[in-house]
Amino acid sequence: MCAYSVVNSIPACQNTALLNTGLYQQAAARGAGAAPGTGAITITNPRGMESRHGAAVTLRISGNPGLSYSATGLPAGLTITPSGLIRGTGRSPGTSTVTVTGKSAAGAVAAITFIWTVS
Repeated sequence: MCAYSVVNSIPACQNTALLNTGLYQQAAARGAGAAPGTGAITITNPRGMESRHGAAVTLRISGNPGLSYSATGLPAGLTITPSGLIRGTGRSPGTSTVTVTGKSAAGAVAAITFIWTVS
């Protein structure tokens, strides 16, 4: 597992998703997979995300090229683009269970679930 850093260096991890909050940077090399038989879609799971309320955040969800992403359960103030960019400013402290779904042009679907804490 990669650790938080308060300097502008990013832990060396493969297959990472990155959270930038201005103070914190986190990268995680934790894989997520598609359900069996769904065309081998893979999305990297950034488990255990944390940000401060009032601080702008950006998290790039990564997976197979060409996936279209959607999310449910994002903390208030955060949104996701179809390209997998979660961004915004967490408005209230709390813990959210986030599910990100990736869908291929062929209709194959995979999802990841992780916790996001806004402190």
